[in-house]
Amino acid sequence: MFKKLLAILSLVAFFMTSLKAAEKPNFVIVLADDVSWSSFGCVEAGLLTRTPNIDKLAYQGMRFTNLSCSAAMCGPARQELYTGLLPPTSGIYGNGNKPKGDFKNLVSYLSDLDYNVGLTGKTHFTTSTEFPEIPGFTHGANDSAPTWELNGVKSFIEKSQAETKPFCVVVASVHAHHPWTIGDA
Repeated sequence: MFKKLLAILSLVAFFMTSLKAAEKPNFVIVLADDVSWSSFGCVEAGLLTRTPNIDKLAYQGMRFTNLSCSAAMCGPARQELYTGLLPPTSGIYGNGNKPKGDFKNLVSYLSDLDYNVGLTGKTHFTTSTEFPEIPGFTHGANDSAPTWELNGVKSFIEKSQAETKPFCVVVASVHAHHPWTIGDA
């Protein structure tokens, strides 16, 4: 068992070294509250769901099909995704909790690799290394009429490409979340 762990750690170290030397991939992370794995057309259970743009991204990129979080709440799930830490380590057991310490997150790790990193939409937790905010989705999730404006994300990607820098953009949708005050009741 210990030999397997050492082999895996060596492989991860090799990959991270290779990543620094090789062309770095761009990341587009689409994150939405109150949707499930079957809410998209690109999965077998989503046959009756029409999500052509998300499906196109899924088929052209890499999909993580076995990802889970330890808590089915906004704050802990986001903290876990962005830091890699479980609630007992981070101190984020529920929405509104503050972290136990100042932990590195996706912004710090990718910035160290010379990435442009940004987020549009909902953050739902705070650390000393904040996501640079990109115009696009309404900030937070408690807007009575959430809006979407494509130009902010598009400008962020174009700026990164002009600088020949890899990018990571988190598109944190607020549309499926409460309050459900718009659309057909």
